[in-house]
Amino acid sequence: MARKGRELEILIEKLEKAVLPEGAKISSPGRVIDRITGQSREVDILIEYTIGTTPISIIIECRDRKATQDTTWIEQVITKVKDVKANKVIVVSSSDFSTQAKTKASFYNIETRTYKEIDKSIIESWWKIEYMHLLENKFSIVSAEIIYDNPEFKGDFGDKLGLDEKIFHRDTDKLTYSLNDIFQGVTNQIPDWSTLSPDKPPVPKSITINYSNPDSRFFLLSGDSKGYVNQLKLVVNLGVVSKKIPVSKISQYGNDEKTFSEVIEFDGIPLPESQILQFIRNPDGSISLSAREKNKD
Repeated sequence: MARKGRELEILIEKLEKAVLPEGAKISSPGRVIDRITGQSREVDILIEYTIGTTPISIIIECRDRKATQDTTWIEQVITKVKDVKANKVIVVSSSDFSTQAKTKASFYNIETRTYKEIDKSIIESWWKIEYMHLLENKFSIVSAEIIYDNPEFKGDFGDKLGLDEKIFHRDTDKLTYSLNDIFQGVTNQIPDWSTLSPDKPPVPKSITINYSNPDSRFFLLSGDSKGYVNQLKLVVNLGVVSKKIPVSKISQYGNDEKTFSEVIEFDGIPLPESQILQFIRNPDGSISLSAREKNKD
C-alpha cells in the first residue's frame, strides 16, 4: 500500500510536468546529493533542466493533511534540504499555511503552494458543464453454440454457458473464463454498437467468434478430455444505456498570487484499476486528460 501523501505527490508531479519547459526532467521521488556526506537523499519531487549552460534544480515537498500547516513542517523541510544543492524549494500542502509558516518559508526563500478542493460552481466559468454524458454498452447472451476442433468431443454443461461460471480454460495464461468474460473481451471489435440508439430496447444479434490462432483458443474439460474451441456462435442482446456522471471534485493548485492549474474529476466512469477521470486545465487554458487511482484508505 502506498504511503500516506503519495497520491498528492503523483498529482503535483503530473501538474508540474504539464507546464515544464522542453528538455526539463521531473521525477517523483527524486534523488539529490548531500553536499556534506555525499550520500543520495530522497525528495518528494525533483525538477531538473538547463538554462543556457546553467543546470537548474527545483525541489518540491508535499504534505497531504487536513490541518493548517504551521512552522513545524517548514522547519523540517529547511533541515531536510539545507545541505543539498537546489535553486528553489517549494512546499505544497492540501490545506492552508498559517501566517507564521508563510513568513518563515519566505525568509528561507521557500515558496508555499496549496492544492485543495474548491467550490464546484467554478466549473461554470470553464465549460458550462455540471456532468458528463456516458454511453455504456450492455449485452446479455441468449444462446451459444460451440464448434470444437474435435467433432467427437462431448460436454454437457447445461445452463453454465449463459452464466458467469468459469469453465473455459486457456493454455497461454492458465486462467479460467466464463462465456460472458470471453464476449466482454471482444466487444470493442463489434461494429453493431454504432447502429444502436441509447436507452432503446436491446436488439438481438448473431455474432460469430473465430479462433484461428491456436494460442488464443479456449478449451473445455469433460472428464479427462479437452475440447478446443474453433468457433463460438452466439445470439446476444445488445443495447446502449446513457448515464449522467456528475462532477465529483474540483481542485486548485497555486499560491497566494495566482492559480497554476485546476482539476475537474468525474468519479463513476468505468476505468481500469478503479481510477478516476481527470481534466487538468493548465495556465494557458489548454486541457490535459488524465486519471488517478482512488484512495484505498
